[in-house]
Amino acid sequence: MKKLLFMNDSIVYGGGVEKVLIELVNHLSIDEYDISILLPDEDKDFYKYFNNNIKYFIINRRLLKSGSHFAKMYNKIAGKINNQLCKLYIKSQRFDVAIAFKEGPCMQFISKLPITKKLAWIHSDYDVFHWTNDMFKDQEELDCMKSFDKVVCVSETVKKSILNTVGNPKNLCVKYNPINEQDIIRKSSEKVEGITKPKDKLLFVTVGRLAEQKGYDRLLKVCHQLREQSDLFELWIIGEGEYEKLLKDFIKENGLKNVKLLGLKYNPYKYIKMADWFICSSTSESFGIAIQEAIILGIPVITTNCPGACELFDEKIHGIIVENSEVDIFNGMSRILSNLQLNKSYKKKMEENTRFISLEERIDSIIELF
Repeated sequence: MKKLLFMNDSIVYGGGVEKVLIELVNHLSIDEYDISILLPDEDKDFYKYFNNNIKYFIINRRLLKSGSHFAKMYNKIAGKINNQLCKLYIKSQRFDVAIAFKEGPCMQFISKLPITKKLAWIHSDYDVFHWTNDMFKDQEELDCMKSFDKVVCVSETVKKSILNTVGNPKNLCVKYNPINEQDIIRKSSEKVEGITKPKDKLLFVTVGRLAEQKGYDRLLKVCHQLREQSDLFELWIIGEGEYEKLLKDFIKENGLKNVKLLGLKYNPYKYIKMADWFICSSTSESFGIAIQEAIILGIPVITTNCPGACELFDEKIHGIIVENSEVDIFNGMSRILSNLQLNKSYKKKMEENTRFISLEERIDSIIELF
């Protein structure tokens, strides 16, 4: 039995990276793999998402939450001690493979472990959002990547962005994220309570973290402008994040009664299934999991032209791609509202093209790396 160690920087449900990690490890054979997950902090909801056979441990034990000078000094010292104790524990466990499931700190930490085989995952389009740049100096990020047997990119777009910004570590490969098609379809049939689909209006639904990258601030501005042209639409936004207050304030100040923030939903698929259109207003996407989920459910998509999101997107079948700007999002939604036959046309095409890369195929492709 192989012992696998995965490391991620959080386990907050609803995040794309976290959903992929949950899907992957829950489908690995308990007869073939002994799985542990390393996290920065404790998560009381861990076993709501992960199978009971999966172990997890944390780095940041006994840290103080106060922002006082004493707490900062204490946490700095305790953090270094925790870090070393964690590495000693990992060494004692004799893992066969260590996997940094996210770029940045996870990749940096795993790269220094005395484990024979190491893998790293990159989920960001570095051409647009090279967020790890500040933590590495000069060639450090390239050297860090070189210390892994393989660096897995979740799309060809991600791979190209690494080559453009970091360089070539000569160990890059592309593995598309595993998506549980059958589970998504099953969950989409569950009953929705507390909200009903508007009558005689088109329903747009979007799912994602309420963060700058998702472009929800500009999507609300578009909805405000569209209302002057037509009020025959409604927008549901599913998710939570740091932009929640900003979005709520804009909705209230501009009286956008046709825009609803539904918060985090553990089953977003039943809401997506109700939609006439799924909308992605992101400024960047490395893969676009939510878009793929909407396609599985047969919901036409309107998306901004993010290379990662469009890589597995066929505009002849799945929906509309608009340029990555507020003006083009407006024009795309306006086109949909003025031509109601578009929805029926795309739905028919999607029914005739149901082939999707199965969960098993994608997981088998990843298992080859172990």
